[in-house]
Amino acid sequence: MEPQQSVHGPRRTPDPAEVLQIPRPGFRVLGRRRLIDLLDRATRRRVTLVCAPTGAGKTVACAAWAAAKAGTCPIIWLTLHSEDDQAWLWAHLCSGMKRASVTPSELVHALEDGSASAFPLRLAETARLFAEPVVIVLDNVDHVTSDGTLKGLDLLVRYAPPSLRIVLCGRRPPGLDLARYRSSGDLAEISAADLSAHIHPPGVMRLRPQAPS
Repeated sequence: MEPQQSVHGPRRTPDPAEVLQIPRPGFRVLGRRRLIDLLDRATRRRVTLVCAPTGAGKTVACAAWAAAKAGTCPIIWLTLHSEDDQAWLWAHLCSGMKRASVTPSELVHALEDGSASAFPLRLAETARLFAEPVVIVLDNVDHVTSDGTLKGLDLLVRYAPPSLRIVLCGRRPPGLDLARYRSSGDLAEISAADLSAHIHPPGVMRLRPQAPS
């Protein structure tokens, strides 16, 4: 799948190893069990919003939860390092599906062969065939700013079946109609206050990529 077109000209190709790897804390995460329980409860909903300022521990919380669920729940992790990376969002989701082996390879190939605009709805349809719930974590989701990518993300969230859960982690909420999911009970929200109650002491939190398995 080719990246989406942009009026800003050519974009760099993000390194999949950087995008798809779950970050690993370079320190001991205090309150780890509480963080895992917090995210476990949240990800029972269709979509989870983890929104807090830089340094509040949002990526630490999501990464600790994802690492703890390894082997028990398929998780597709994507880190967006800049706004340029959003052009490759759907291509990286395809790569993540391959890596997690959540669906037969022929279905992933069919998704790859389609257009970027059609991908979100086709992924939602494919997710109905998942044998177990799959969680997509989009870290730094505030880098998703283009109208086309936001529209696609909104379609994916809106039509995601119960077998697909989506975690949106960022400094600001993405430009989606989250009020719709809040009113329907499909949205779980984790704020800086929630994180500070589970991570002690707050401190400066630095992450390093997890070694490939």
